[in-house]
Amino acid sequence: MAVSSTQRFTQQRPCPVCGGWDHVPRGKGIRCYGFLSDDGAFANCTRPEHADGLQQNPSSETYAHRLQGICGCGNLHSPAPMSMNGHKPEQGQIVAVYDYCDFEVVRFEPKGFAQRRKDGQWGLGNVTPHLYRRPELLAADPQDVVLIPEGEKDVESGRSLGYVATCNPMGAGKWRESYSKDLAGRHVVVIPDNDDPGQRHAQQVAASVHHRAASVRMLKLPEGKDLSDWLALGHTREELEALIETARLWQAQDLSDDGERPRSLPLYELSDITPQHVRWLWPGRIAMGKLNLLVGDPGVGKSFITLDVAARVSLGGPWPDGGDAIEGNVILVTAEDGIADTVRPRLDALGANVSRIKVLGLSVIEQNGRETGLDLSQHLDLIEGHVITHRAVLIIIDPVLAFTGRVDTHNNAQVRGLLTPLAALAERTGAAVWGVMHLNKSADTNPQYRITSSLAFVAAARTAHLVASDPGNPERRLFVPIKNNLTAPSLSLAFHFSLDGVLAWDGPVEGVDVAWLLAPASGWEGGKVNEACSFLLTVLADGPRKVIEAKQEARDLGISKTTLRRAGDRLGIVPHRHSEGSSGDGYWTWELPQDAHPLRPSSEHVANKAATRNAVDTIPQDAQVLTGSDGHLASEEEAEWTG
Repeated sequence: MAVSSTQRFTQQRPCPVCGGWDHVPRGKGIRCYGFLSDDGAFANCTRPEHADGLQQNPSSETYAHRLQGICGCGNLHSPAPMSMNGHKPEQGQIVAVYDYCDFEVVRFEPKGFAQRRKDGQWGLGNVTPHLYRRPELLAADPQDVVLIPEGEKDVESGRSLGYVATCNPMGAGKWRESYSKDLAGRHVVVIPDNDDPGQRHAQQVAASVHHRAASVRMLKLPEGKDLSDWLALGHTREELEALIETARLWQAQDLSDDGERPRSLPLYELSDITPQHVRWLWPGRIAMGKLNLLVGDPGVGKSFITLDVAARVSLGGPWPDGGDAIEGNVILVTAEDGIADTVRPRLDALGANVSRIKVLGLSVIEQNGRETGLDLSQHLDLIEGHVITHRAVLIIIDPVLAFTGRVDTHNNAQVRGLLTPLAALAERTGAAVWGVMHLNKSADTNPQYRITSSLAFVAAARTAHLVASDPGNPERRLFVPIKNNLTAPSLSLAFHFSLDGVLAWDGPVEGVDVAWLLAPASGWEGGKVNEACSFLLTVLADGPRKVIEAKQEARDLGISKTTLRRAGDRLGIVPHRHSEGSSGDGYWTWELPQDAHPLRPSSEHVANKAATRNAVDTIPQDAQVLTGSDGHLASEEEAEWTG
């Protein structure tokens, strides 16, 4: 096929379909080495993303676009090359001019469009196209909803309602991947024209944007051909808000399977990624845009803590360890407590702004009308919709395992498949996701191995805290960091419940040994040992006491000898022998070591255990040794514990 130089697209006469020409540098995604047909009725464009169903000519590697009337790709192109040669297109009267800052899109009546540079020349020339109203878009609050209808007229209609709105130049089918960068982190609502080209264009936009945007919704208007037409029918902003709120989140599965669009895997240039600091909801403890965990045994106050945090966020109130919370909305997903008789009264007692706390229903009405239970593996798009609509900064899921559906929570691969989309939801929306989990009955004192079900839960979380009873004070609870991938761990905090049942924070606690804290669950008597620790701390607070007296007081309180010995072992109680008179008679006393602490082993205890291990290694097999009740090597003083 012979093509003259006057038919080739050049910088002065670019392709009326894609705006490119032959000598644009390669690799920019805009080069077009096509040409005009001999009669000027067709633009043979080489860009497949603008073809939309047109068949490629194998000899020229081009797609023939009709320049008169509606093209086979579904679009109306600028007619004839004369619209791009520096003269005014012969398309009728100019009825609107849309300012793109460094170029304009001119609308004609009868309907037609052309681009005009700021120097008055027609066509884009070497001007790089970009989104309409781009400066407003870039300056807008990242949490604002961004409408993307098909054309500039509809953008202006959206702006008249107070929305941020934009579109690409040159109409349907002309979206470029480069436009998506300006929508990174935005909440996008694509509004297609109600025709086939409009639907195809909207899918192209959504597919391009969803890898970068915080969320993408596809809003199909129930009547009218476009947004401007819908508003002209008498509809209002309030109606549009309601439609946006109920619009389904767009997913890649929404693309048709007919081969019109191949699968894609995005690849990002690291130079395009803007470095960001970690944002904290509760500094050092609950990270924004991340998955966080709160774990502990039943009844220790996990749900109370989540409601206390929710109340503080709803008020923008102070954190227990200093600083103010980010004020915002909270979404609560709970299967543990009654909303009316437990959750609401507790939040009222905490002084929460309950208008900022939203409670998610636990049943989902599927499209077929069937009611199913809320399932994180199936309904994340619905949850994300509420997060976006209400601009929630915190999502509490209590407990996580109540909403895992058919996922095998002991299978690492399945758990990761569940949590990866949940973590992605947190990253897209910027909200902190805080999941509550229980401990298992394992004897392990590593808290990360004590979290029930698969280890993948704690592996996926960026922060995790343990809630446990204080061994030295049964009335007190501890809030202890056990994992933080983002910053240095914070101090543990203590809290208690007042007489009227309100959670009250007591302040930081230093030196908490989490393994020691969990040790009672590995076979000890748990709460009984904690009570015995509290008893010994009390009776020995003023100095040494005779063993016989202390044991009698313990028996009066129902504390067994075994439990008392274990409590003394934990605290590192120091026994002393006192002689009386020449006969050698005497008595034993118990004394607290200087570093006695119910939350960690004393230095004496650690030293004694090490010495015991060393001694055992050197004792002849036939030697007679004195042992304590648990079988470890005991000194005479240690034997006194078992008296």
